[in-house]
Amino acid sequence: MFLKGDFPARLHYSASYRISPIIGLLDEGFMVEQRNLNQRTCAGAHGYHNAYFSMRTIFIGHGPQFARGRKVPTFENVQIYNMVTSILNIRGASNNGTASFANFVLLPNR
Repeated sequence: MFLKGDFPARLHYSASYRISPIIGLLDEGFMVEQRNLNQRTCAGAHGYHNAYFSMRTIFIGHGPQFARGRKVPTFENVQIYNMVTSILNIRGASNNGTASFANFVLLPNR
């Protein structure tokens, strides 16, 4: 359990006003449920700490700006935003990604 201000900054989760003042971060394999038989809603299901191997996913880029067969090292999801704005040739809002990441993944502009 963390107070909002004490939540690990590298997880980029505590800055929004929508985040509750107390945050729980579960160990892998555990789940928290609310027992209310009259209501079946899911307000959020975000998984576990992103350092767990089980939280990784696969990324497949396809299109003229991706090199065929290129393999890139593991990267965080926050990097995708800048890659998409680069592909669309639009200026993105400030974010937690690295602006130069797209240069590493995409082919040079022709």
